Amino acid sequence: MSLTKSRLLYAALMLVTLVVAVALGGNASRLGMLLWVMWLLLSASYNKQRLRALDQKLDEIWRLADAQGLTAADLKQYTPQYGTLDLKMTRPGRRQFYPSMKATDKLLAALREQAQTAADD
Repeated sequence: MSLTKSRLLYAALMLVTLVVAVALGGNASRLGMLLWVMWLLLSASYNKQRLRALDQKLDEIWRLADAQGLTAADLKQYTPQYGTLDLKMTRPGRRQFYPSMKATDKLLAALREQAQTAADD
């Protein structure tokens, strides 16, 4: 399932769970508490899937950057909202920083385009 579809499914399930829990007595009732636990499990699953997708994108970014001889300072031009140290901490292995998915997608698209341009030359 794509990340966009899972986001929509997650939001819908969160809303339904919240409405049902409130309608059935809030968090004080056993059913409300059960629904709350289900929501927490769904949240954990969604976040795990999102983090896995982000990890894959960051791994590809660094594969492309290493192939082109780019450093974190070079990557900063594509994501000015992050510093060089932030980008260094996204390297595979001991990853300590995760940029936003939007910034990651933008950086990955730019690197793919640059790799394609270099391959065409």
